[in-house]
Parts: sequence; structure tokens; C-alpha cells
Amino acid sequence: PDIAIVIDKVWDLKLRGLGAHTSQVLEYNPYVMGTYDKVQASKKLQDEYLYTNAYDWSHLTPEILVTLQYWYGMSKANQAKYVEAYEFAEFGRQVTKEEVKVLFPMLSKD
Repeated sequence: PDIAIVIDKVWDLKLRGLGAHTSQVLEYNPYVMGTYDKVQASKKLQDEYLYTNAYDWSHLTPEILVTLQYWYGMSKANQAKYVEAYEFAEFGRQVTKEEVKVLFPMLSKD
């Protein structure tokens, strides 16, 4: 990825946001996966489903760690637990570091 953002402080908010899309995230997706009845059985199972599915897209991988280290520095990157990673399309105009800082103001790398 070109950009990676540490989302540890907003992880619970992300899960609540996903859960708010009930028809897509907690109904349609489990239906397609054949787990609808199981997921609908209890709030606890719904919470576990949200966590598991969000974690698959938000956990730290070696590739993401390299990007985090670039933007946050080694110490903060190595402490991250949850992340959002972004990759700019390879076709068309490429984004400059200055534009990245405008688009993602939480990044402060010079």
C-alpha cells in the first residue's frame, strides 16, 4: 500500500459503523456465506462476525508495516494493531507527498 493509517483509537467506531449497515454486513454477507442463521442467532455472534470480517481487512501485515514505518516511524508503527491501507491506482497522475499530507492530514512525515 501507498498509505497506511493507524486506526487503533477508532476500531470500535469502525465496527459500529459496519454493524449499522445491517442489510449488507449482517444479513446479506452471512447469507451468501451460508452462515445467516448462525450469525442471526445472537448479538454476541453478530459482534464476533463483525470483528472477524473487519479484522481480515484491518490487521497489520508485513507489507503494511513497511508503509506504516515510513509514515509514522518505526516505534509507532510497531505498536499499531489495526490499520486502514490504501493504494493509489497505478494508471493516471500519481499523487505527490505534499498531496498525501493534504488528503491524509494525520500523516506528518516530511
